[in-house]
Amino acid sequence: MRTSITKDPGFAPQLRAALTDLPSISLSTRETINDTTEVRTAFEWIRPDGKPGVHEDCGIQRFGGAFTDFAKKSFRLYFRAEDGAAKLTPLFEGFDRGWAPTDEFDQLELRSGSHDMAMRGFYLSNPVTDDTLLEMGDLNPHGRFVHLYLNGQYWGVYHLRERWGASMHSRYLGGSKDDYESINGNWKVGGWADPVSAGEIVFSQLNIQPSGPGDTEYVELQNVVGRTVNLRGCRFTDGIDFVFAPYRDWLMDPGDRRVLVRDVFGFRQRFGIDVPVTGVYRGSLNNGGETLVLSDARGAALCTATFDRAEGWPQAMGPGWTLVRADPTRPTSDPLAWRVSSLPEGTPGSIDARPFNGVAAADPDGDGLPDLVEYALGSNPNDPASPEGGLPGIDASGRIVLQLERDLRADDAVLTVEVSSDLHTWVPATRWSQQALGEGRARESWGRTSAAPGIPTFLRLTARTVVPR
Repeated sequence: MRTSITKDPGFAPQLRAALTDLPSISLSTRETINDTTEVRTAFEWIRPDGKPGVHEDCGIQRFGGAFTDFAKKSFRLYFRAEDGAAKLTPLFEGFDRGWAPTDEFDQLELRSGSHDMAMRGFYLSNPVTDDTLLEMGDLNPHGRFVHLYLNGQYWGVYHLRERWGASMHSRYLGGSKDDYESINGNWKVGGWADPVSAGEIVFSQLNIQPSGPGDTEYVELQNVVGRTVNLRGCRFTDGIDFVFAPYRDWLMDPGDRRVLVRDVFGFRQRFGIDVPVTGVYRGSLNNGGETLVLSDARGAALCTATFDRAEGWPQAMGPGWTLVRADPTRPTSDPLAWRVSSLPEGTPGSIDARPFNGVAAADPDGDGLPDLVEYALGSNPNDPASPEGGLPGIDASGRIVLQLERDLRADDAVLTVEVSSDLHTWVPATRWSQQALGEGRARESWGRTSAAPGIPTFLRLTARTVVPR
């Protein structure tokens, strides 16, 4: 504390009583508390009456203060089962205000009082509002004043408050937190609309080089997790220029797709008004190949997409066809993660695939090709003469090549060609090309560079199932 207070003849005699008039919270951490990354801390609740308190491990992060530069910061505490129990009786005992307070918390806030400056009443604006609403019978966060010590240093009086959110609602009103949508300062703070995290959204389709009249270039994003996510404040940090406005919510339900376009008029001319357009970006996709990066509001990468014109990439790098994410198990820099669209200019805002409904290992026509392979090839599993072709040969460059036709919409069956010289050790062959044929089909060329003289070369076709995105 400042010696101007501790040695003041008026204040000094009152200090001991003042420090024992309120409960104290002691936080101890070896890490630097910041406003971007949660760090670990030890939480201790010290009662002024000398009775046993509470000690738990938890997470901590700074929050708020975006428009102030006060040295006194606000903190948010996160309690999880893996850190310790979230049952912290009796933090709000005697502060019911008409609603019996819960004794279990996912999150608590330590408010510094920066919003309650002189023009609003010292430390009283938020507590008075919360308590008044509770007294009127409306659910609102419980709160009380506490002393805060951080690593043994006194930080002053804080407003300890429940975190308004979906978890808090479920504690008081029943159900699970997924049953609630809660908004705090126009920001989703719990339930099914939490901010998006890395791996929860992907680039699902890119119209890189449109053909025909009008500019139909677009980028499609898809939510690939089983919860609603919020893209509020997300922005592209590489490739095109677009920001999901930070002052409103951009919700994506599970499986939802959002389409960003370069030219709304040209896009509407081609696809009509029934395909929702999320926004218009500046810049354009590089026909020669590039990397796109979508980042969250703090600049951390959420998803990337890399495409190229090099050999092995689908023909979508040429005009008239889009690039579709087909194999989610591969990185986006791998040409085999992508395929050409089944329709010219693609299917913005909707799925470009069909499901496999057969028995993977069955072979009803006895042609040696299991149902899963025939499904991927788009052939008839009841006709031994289907499919035709598929014999290896030598191309003009002297490479051993296997050409085959496949069904582009069979994304849940991944075809791979493997090569061997002894029928025991098999390694993946290279996909040299994928060329759209129309009607949802494509011709692929697979193979390897020519083998040494006298060394046999064997090729085989394999198929495996994946969960499409």
